[in-house]
This record gives sequence, structure tokens and C-alpha cells, in this order.
Amino acid sequence: MDRENRRSTSRTDIDISTLPFFGFHTQDDFALEYFLINLSDQGLQIRVVPYGEERRLVKAGDRIRLHLALRSHKGMFDHGRIMWSEYDKEKDLLVCGMSLEKVPKPKYSHSFSPFYPVSLSPETSDIFLEATSCDSADDLLLHIILESSETKVKMSEALFGTVPCVAARASSGKHTRSFLVSLTESLNEDSRRLRVWYEMIQREMVSQKPTPIAGGLSDLRSLIRSDVSARLKKIELSDALKKRVLPEIRGLEEQLLVNTNTVGLLWLGYLAYMYQNVSCPT
Repeated sequence: MDRENRRSTSRTDIDISTLPFFGFHTQDDFALEYFLINLSDQGLQIRVVPYGEERRLVKAGDRIRLHLALRSHKGMFDHGRIMWSEYDKEKDLLVCGMSLEKVPKPKYSHSFSPFYPVSLSPETSDIFLEATSCDSADDLLLHIILESSETKVKMSEALFGTVPCVAARASSGKHTRSFLVSLTESLNEDSRRLRVWYEMIQREMVSQKPTPIAGGLSDLRSLIRSDVSARLKKIELSDALKKRVLPEIRGLEEQLLVNTNTVGLLWLGYLAYMYQNVSCPT
């Protein structure tokens, strides 16, 4: 089926600006939280939450990877450049104007989508289910949760492999080893809890009950995403070890950010009765 002929949800009065999304500041190498205010095929107006321990602010010229697919008649967009920013110190609000840049090539390793499994129209706020191997939005949600669980295990294995490389004799080395082991255990626990979510939603699908993410949407999304790379920057690791492990961890984290944002879009689709209006193209 032609990409432009795919059906989407009908436009609704759902307020997208209340749902947080998560992107990546490419220069500072930090994940950040943002809210969509206004969308068009010319650009976005977003509210960016100050990020990092220093509560950093984005500024004109900064590049942001949205980890959110915006699909219009001009193409697919997922990143851009901050054109202007205004900070309200009293309200701690930073509003920015952002230009959009096209996705040049597939970036993420989803086996079920060349770009993203779900996209958003900046012109109409319609939500599109992209070409996937899933039969429904419920199936896609299950796939994302299972993939996120497996990704957490990959991160845990990557971290655990660094433990023997950290000198254990110095007190700082002992602290670092303990910290890394604690991180791996936390990631494995996240993976286990995501499996619980997977099994719960699967049971609800069998019983044909509504997918129970309404009350736990924030918890599920928090469980999917990760801040391990930011935490690794705070501990003492050799340059060689950082060069080996940080790119792998960050790549896996960026995939988790895509998954977190996709779950948010699926929830907006539920609110717009997505199942009545969207079908996976064959």
C-alpha cells in the first residue's frame, strides 16, 4: 500500500502538549524532556525541560534529536536545530522554536520498521501506524515492551563485561565496581518488570479487555527509558573503557527513547479510538 494512502486517526481535540517526550541533545550528549506546543511542516514550537544536574538550557543553534517521527507530505523528520529560545525564570519554562530536518537514512534497529513504528503528522496531529509486522496497535505495544526488556538485558551485559576491567585494589576502583554491579542488577530488574507488563497486557488482550496502560502510563514509560549513560559519566572509568562501553550504551538508550515516545503516541491513539481508524498496511 502507498505510504500516503495509509489511514490515520481522525483529528481530535486531544491536547498533545500535556504528554512529555524524550529526545537527545547531540552536542552535550544528554537526554532531555520536551513537550510539543505547536506543530507545522515548517517547524515546531516546544517546551524543553532544563536538563542535567546543572539544569542546562538549550539555546539557538543547538541540535536536538527528537526520537519522534514527524511525517508530512514533505517527508519524514526526526531532528532539527533550535532557532530561538525564551526562558521564563519564575516559571522555569523554556520555550523554543525549532526547524526540522529530514531523516536521511534508517537509524534504529527496530526489526519491524525502517524508521519508527508510529509517526505523527505535524500538519494535522494525526497519528499513523507505519508498516510493521504487527497486526494491531496492541501487538505493537507488546512488541515494544518485549524489545525494551531485551534491550535492558543487553545494556546489563555490556556493563557487566566492564567490571573485570576496573582495578579492584584502590578504594575508588572498589566503589566503581560496586556501582557497575548495582547498575546491572537494576537493569535486570527493569527487564523483569517489563516482562510482567508484557504478560499482563497479553492476558488482557486474550480476555478482550481494554489495554490497561491508562493508570500506569507514566510508570511504564519511566521503566522503558534509561539514564545509564549519564550516570556512567559521574564515575571513574579509564578513557579506553569509556570509549568501548559508552557508545554501545548510548545507542541502546536512544532506542529506548524511541520506544518510550512510541508508547506515548500509542496512548494518544487509544484516546482517539485508534483501533477504529488505523490498520497496519500489508
